[in-house]
Amino acid sequence: FGNAINTFLVYPDILSDIMTPKKSNFSMFFSQRMVLRAMSRSRQSFFTFTRGFSKSFLAFYSRYVATMLTPRHKSFVTAGTKGQAASIAQEKIVDDLWVRFPLLQNEMQKMRVAGQMRNAFVRGTDYAEFRFAHGGSFDVVGGTIRGFRRNSGIFEEVIQLDELFINEQAIPLLNKPREDIFGNVNPNEPHAAKIFVTTAGYQGTYAYRKQIETLVYSVIDPARYA
Repeated sequence: FGNAINTFLVYPDILSDIMTPKKSNFSMFFSQRMVLRAMSRSRQSFFTFTRGFSKSFLAFYSRYVATMLTPRHKSFVTAGTKGQAASIAQEKIVDDLWVRFPLLQNEMQKMRVAGQMRNAFVRGTDYAEFRFAHGGSFDVVGGTIRGFRRNSGIFEEVIQLDELFINEQAIPLLNKPREDIFGNVNPNEPHAAKIFVTTAGYQGTYAYRKQIETLVYSVIDPARYA
């Protein structure tokens, strides 16, 4: 089981092949598989694609699988506003991932916290949180989020995000690496994984500088950046 989980963490497209119902015609293109694997294996990755490439779908799927298969892993997504991010989370997970791969929904189990049962999925106008049985979660962040900790995150349409918010509030969420139940840190795990996805933008923007930064890191340390 351990070997299977480790394989799916770095080859999440293979897991999608296994989970796809027989009556479905869904199959990823080769380019989408390469992008998905880069998202899953890299500490920081940046992707600029036109609409229709399914970049958001791939990003959400990669974080969902990583959170599902990694005990107590906490991931997040942030977009222009919390309401926008919550809507995207609803669309990409509930209305897309769970429809294409019904088995994924089975991993969302109710948990007993302080003697009370908590729903696995909580959704509002400006928030969304998906809770896993092992204590991990995938949620939407925005506004005042200082003091919280996450292990990975998606920066959706980074061309529209505020630089100050990303640098001073969102990225600091990833300061602490994930520890296992014994308090150890796995050196082979891509800690503080950041996935930047966007459509085309302009030079001189924060997104453009972050893309150049990622490109430089990929040359210096290609094993952890893409």
